[in-house]
Amino acid sequence: IYKQKNSLLIPCILIFLGIFIGYTIFILPSKSKKQWTLPDASGTGVKYLTEESIINNINETNLLIPLELELSETITVDDSWGDFSIFEKYKEITYFADCSYMIDLSQISSSDLKMNSATRGVELNISAPTVYSVNINHDKTIYEEAVTGLLRFGDIELNAEEYGVIEREVKKRFTNKMNSKDLYDKACSSSNIALDKFLKTILGEDIKTTFIYK
Repeated sequence: IYKQKNSLLIPCILIFLGIFIGYTIFILPSKSKKQWTLPDASGTGVKYLTEESIINNINETNLLIPLELELSETITVDDSWGDFSIFEKYKEITYFADCSYMIDLSQISSSDLKMNSATRGVELNISAPTVYSVNINHDKTIYEEAVTGLLRFGDIELNAEEYGVIEREVKKRFTNKMNSKDLYDKACSSSNIALDKFLKTILGEDIKTTFIYK
C-alpha cells in the first residue's frame, strides 16, 4: 500500500509543478495593469484595463490663441419612407462645440520683423490664423423627440458607429464655418489686437503696428 501511495504522489507533484510553471509563463501578466470600472454603465459593470502611458515625442510650441468661440449645428436624421407625410419619421440633434483659432509664433524669423526708428513703425509678417480646435461638448447636445407620420411609430435608434459618422460630419461643418470669411476676418481682427498689445508691451505704447498675414 505504501509503495502504491508513493507511486501516485510523484505524478501528482509533477502535474502540480507543470500547472504552476505554465500559469507563470503564459497566464500571469508580466506588467501590472490598472483596472477601473466605468460608473453608471447601465448596470453592466463594464471594466477597462489601461497600460502604463509612454511618451513618444514632445514638441515645444508657441501658440497664440486669438479667438475662442462656441458654435452650434443641427443635424436631421431622416428615416422616412418615401415622400408621403404619413410615412415620415425624423429627429433633430443639435451639437455644440468649443472652437478656437491659433497662430504659430515659432515660425516667426528675424526677417519677418521690420522696424522704422524714425516713424516708430513696426511691420510683422506672420502666419494667418488657422483652425486649432473643434471640441464637441456632449453635455450640451440636444436630442429632439422623433417626428412621426400617421403610420410611423417609435424613436430613431442609432448605434455608436452611426453616431460616430454623424459627429465626423458635424466637425466638418464646424470647420467649414470657421473657414468662412466672416469668422476668419474676426480671427484676424482679434489677432491684430493681441499682437498689437504684445508688441507695445515690449517696444512701447507709441509704436505703430502693421501685420501682414502670409
